[in-house]
Amino acid sequence: MTTHPTDRIFPVLIQALTAALAAALALPGCGDDNEARAAGAAMAAAHVPPAIDGTLARWKQAGLTVSAFDDADGVKYGGGACKAGSVSGVDTVVCLHADDAAAAAAVDAARAAVGLTDGLAVAHGRLVLVMADRRKADPQGRTINQASKLFARRA
Repeated sequence: MTTHPTDRIFPVLIQALTAALAAALALPGCGDDNEARAAGAAMAAAHVPPAIDGTLARWKQAGLTVSAFDDADGVKYGGGACKAGSVSGVDTVVCLHADDAAAAAAVDAARAAVGLTDGLAVAHGRLVLVMADRRKADPQGRTINQASKLFARRA
């Protein structure tokens, strides 16, 4: 039995198209808010991510005042399972995403949520850190700087 060259290419092409479609559907803005909210809620309900707990513990060990972090709606931060609280008076949200690419794609939405307030939105691995100093608790930016450096050094 002879095979035609397209017999080998066709399955690879199908795999590539399927992967591209899955990636496109995972982007923020695809689907409706209810789908993103449901996906984030499902991830949050599964467990409290150890990566988020580790980040909070590092901030505490460094002497930052860390409030309780509770579940937050991740839709305005680009999706994911989010926890919100404050770090030394600065509003803070940490979101866990399905993979590094989803976290990186969520940064623009997270920056939009910060708005014109002093703050930041950065991704590191599967996590996105969002900080906004809406109460002007960190006028020189030291808390935001320290928290973001500790976030980037996470294990």
